[in-house]
Amino acid sequence: MRPAARDAPTAQGERVARWPVVLAWALWLLALGGLAALLWLGWLLRAANRADLSPLQVGYVPAALATLAAATIGALLVGRQPRHPVGWLLAGMALGLDLDGLAQAYAGYGLLAIPVRCPAPATWWAPASTS
Repeated sequence: MRPAARDAPTAQGERVARWPVVLAWALWLLALGGLAALLWLGWLLRAANRADLSPLQVGYVPAALATLAAATIGALLVGRQPRHPVGWLLAGMALGLDLDGLAQAYAGYGLLAIPVRCPAPATWWAPASTS
């Protein structure tokens, strides 16, 4: 593979690797997939008559918008300047917000809504000092 096929030229003539840009947009896709999974878990919680645990409430809208904004802005920043740390921090923050929401929704669904069907939510939700 020629170096020109791997690298994209910049305005100054130097070459920048494409893998950080691909990784940033992959993190963006993971963040969107996490939001879709969160909506699905919210629908499952509502179907199990546990709407109080569902992330499909008005209070979760700012967190969902922050996740979407952080993922998009992070991917755009990394696409323009792959070495800039703010883009990576925003992409990581979006993924962390997604994982937090998914863990809470899955634990609520697995422990309270349908405890028999979900594997291992008790290990996520259980406090560290149980005696």
